[in-house]
Amino acid sequence: MCVETKKQQAGEIFIDEMDPTFLFIWKGTRQKGMKASEYRSHDFLEIAYIFSGEGKYRIEDTIYTVQEGDLLIINPGDRHQSLNCPEAETPSTEFFVGFSDIRIAGCKDNSLPLPDGQHILHTTGELRQRLLRICSAMEAENAVRRQGRYFMMKAYLMQMLLLVIRERCEPMERPVGCAFESANKKYVVEQIMNYIEDHYSEKISLDQIAENMYLSPFYISRIFKSETGNAPIRYLINIRLEKAKELFAQAGVKEGDTLEIILYGTTTSKFAQVLQNSLREIGIIAHINQMERSAFDATALEGSANIIVDGGTFTAPTIDEVLYTLVHSSQMEIRNYSKYSNAKVDELLDTARITLDENERDAIYQELLIKLSDDVPSIPTIWNTKNIAANKDLKGVASNPWSFYNLYEFSWS
Repeated sequence: MCVETKKQQAGEIFIDEMDPTFLFIWKGTRQKGMKASEYRSHDFLEIAYIFSGEGKYRIEDTIYTVQEGDLLIINPGDRHQSLNCPEAETPSTEFFVGFSDIRIAGCKDNSLPLPDGQHILHTTGELRQRLLRICSAMEAENAVRRQGRYFMMKAYLMQMLLLVIRERCEPMERPVGCAFESANKKYVVEQIMNYIEDHYSEKISLDQIAENMYLSPFYISRIFKSETGNAPIRYLINIRLEKAKELFAQAGVKEGDTLEIILYGTTTSKFAQVLQNSLREIGIIAHINQMERSAFDATALEGSANIIVDGGTFTAPTIDEVLYTLVHSSQMEIRNYSKYSNAKVDELLDTARITLDENERDAIYQELLIKLSDDVPSIPTIWNTKNIAANKDLKGVASNPWSFYNLYEFSWS
């Protein structure tokens, strides 16, 4: 075992030899109910990156709870086993790399320094994104089995190791007297990539990226395209498409599969076409089936459609009318097309209906929305706001969420 000392934390981890022998990779998900693995050790190193979810590991008789972005370091001779984690909402998906033949000053041969004596490194931000990219690249390289695969895997492994070791060292002091302060183009582009990868799920604009980096939008756009061949917005779209491909893969839909999109009428047909084109970009074929309303309802309730594009007008003064029919388990034969069932969501909806205090009801709805944002039974895409206009001389007109108007209240001035 190698425990990092305070001296090493101050930046004195020296790499004596960085020519690792790559052994294997393994990626898998620890499904609920799986038995704990054997408590064992190896004569080689393993590092495990947690892609998603939560899990538990026992390493040298210490129990570690792991989650997305964590990195486990298992040196030769370290006894370890994966444990069942029934309390985890999402089981952990893990990526293991096995290797040997490295030497780091202050550590035994074939050992990595342990952060604060622990076998776990909690990564965030840029380091997390870089490790995720490297693991994904190794997985892709392993799948294609092209010539030179071993050397590509070894190169990725070396990047991974250097990132982990650098994380434990302080930056070297910059030499004095260097007058050249211009940012290196490649460095700037790398920072733009990191920013986009960290915020791809948010609304991002070129101005926002420029402001974040204290550079002009024109300069950012120009150097990004010169270095990558793509505009920043195209890079953002590609990241989102790759993430979409991963999510579809988790749902059992892979590249080349065919899906059916059902809808009724013409209101949502344009959106269905946009969705069809987006799916085509990630290699998924989608056929649009435009139905009469009765056939649409029957197919949606039957649960045989892959994607349901629905629309509706909700005008109630609370969110109950919107959510109750869409996600309450009692509505599966009415409008809960996703067949979503969650006892906690049912309880919150039922409690909100009988809660008179507005503040208490709002708190319930807030908790409900957080729960639904985790489960995502359906995806809202377009919201239209209803506008009301009236002659300025017509008095008594007030916006009514139910769209009911009492004409006897109106009068002309």
